This record gives sequence, C-alpha cells and structure tokens, in this order.
Amino acid sequence: PSGQAAFFQNNSAILPSLVHHVIDKVAEPWQDDKSRRPVCLVDVYCGVGLFALSASRHFSHVVGIEVDEDAVDMARENARSRGV
Repeated sequence: PSGQAAFFQNNSAILPSLVHHVIDKVAEPWQDDKSRRPVCLVDVYCGVGLFALSASRHFSHVVGIEVDEDAVDMARENARSRGV
C-alpha cells in the first residue's frame, strides 16, 4: 500500500497527549463502575488504526471501519506489528 491518500496526523508532538485524552474520555463514564464498562470499541473512520489500536487493551473487541483500502491495509499491518 502506498498510503499516499491516507490521512496521517502530521503534528507528532501532540499525538501521545491526544491519544491519552481520547482514551481517558472514552473510559471516563465507567471509571466508578468497571462492571458496566463496554467490551467493544467501534472506531468509525479509523484510518490506520491510531485510536482503535491504542485503546485496544481496554476492550475485549475492537472494530475499525474505514473506506480507504490503503488505510485498512496499514491498519491491519499496525495491528499485526502490535500483536493485536
């Protein structure tokens, strides 16, 4: 896959903070009652899987939805390389 059409966040300095912020916001409603925590994350417009893969340890199942075939190929490779 070329990845030329896929979106990448080009401000890499903010990525760790951005990813942690999103994961914290997703988990926030269930912090007090972990028994009600959802088991499935659906990442719509997932691109190469940045958020889905970063949050995958918090869920039993992660589903990424993406229309760009190159991005899907890269997301699958990213998942394989992370052991997800």
